Amino acid sequence: MRAVARMAGGLAHELNNLLMVLGGNLDFLRGRLAGAGVPLDEVTEMGDALAEARALAGELAAIGRRRRRGPRRVELAPALAAAAPALQAALAPDCTLDVAPVSADLAALVDPAALAEALAALAAGAREGVRTLRRMDASATAEGPAAATLTATGRTLDAGEAEALGLAPGTWVAIALRAPGPGAPADAPHAFEPFHTPDGRGKGALLRLAVAWALARHEGGAATADNPAPGERVLTLWLPEAPTGGARDPEGESAAAPMPPERSRPTDAASPASARSILVVDDEPGVRGTIRRVLERGGHAVLEAPDGHAALALLDRVGVAPQGGAIALILTDLQMPGLSADALLARLRERWPGLPVLCMTGLVDGGADAARPRDANVPVLDKPFEAGTLLAHVRAALVRTG
Repeated sequence: MRAVARMAGGLAHELNNLLMVLGGNLDFLRGRLAGAGVPLDEVTEMGDALAEARALAGELAAIGRRRRRGPRRVELAPALAAAAPALQAALAPDCTLDVAPVSADLAALVDPAALAEALAALAAGAREGVRTLRRMDASATAEGPAAATLTATGRTLDAGEAEALGLAPGTWVAIALRAPGPGAPADAPHAFEPFHTPDGRGKGALLRLAVAWALARHEGGAATADNPAPGERVLTLWLPEAPTGGARDPEGESAAAPMPPERSRPTDAASPASARSILVVDDEPGVRGTIRRVLERGGHAVLEAPDGHAALALLDRVGVAPQGGAIALILTDLQMPGLSADALLARLRERWPGLPVLCMTGLVDGGADAARPRDANVPVLDKPFEAGTLLAHVRAALVRTG
């Protein structure tokens, strides 16, 4: 799983750089065509496809996002209660989540980070299930808001039941998410196939269910799907039960709560406080060009550098705003050849301590510190980000430093 996570994180890094360029230029094209009164049907279709590509890159990134520490005892009553808000946010906007009472002594033997990712994967699968059902059956939308229920119970499997799941007979923990969903019982065995949907749409979104299956297997368990009734689907994680009285994971409650995705915010037009020169440092010319156009449309002057050494040389030539120079902010990628981002940040802090810095990254690598700077006070933007998100962070950084 560690090798798979590293590979997935590397793929997500490259995809996110490409999506930055595609998304930025599509936004520019949309603006130009709209201003000329040209129909936007093709551009809208391109935007929809790009949104699915971004979601797919996000699913790849999620595989490698969390640092895994090995199985330990996780008490499920507090763990599921802590996870509930993020799971609710991951479901369809009008789908409510009810967490059924969990026995206080029920615990799973599982890596907390793997449990968190598997729960997030179930929520993503349930969300897509609701969407697919509504696409296939208009009456499902007319029935109003959907409802989902999360349960956790201890289950004793006999030899036949265990063999069907690929598990050993005995007591297991079953964490089940029941929600509206498409398909007949015959579709259930295919639920965890990465690109299977009953109507053939939204395929990339279901990659997370394949992730849930892989995580459950890696933890010594299983994942199943059932369609107990038309329009209803139950996704279940089967995990080893923790022995009674085992050592409690001190981070279990918080580790099992997946963080909801950050949502982009629109920003106001550039003000005198934010209309300043920004140095963009990235080894990808397409990414630099896209970010330049976004910042220039926001009223900023922009300089570019392909790596850390070139950035330092440029700073020496033109100076920084806190010392009467031109550059008021550094926007740098974290993964570049040559000088590392942490080494660049250290030199910036040593020579220009008042210069604000924003970092950006397309890398998501399970357990790799390269995905974040060592200085936790430096803000980080995850690629691909929208123009409004970038401009809002730039404005905030410049306002903070006056």
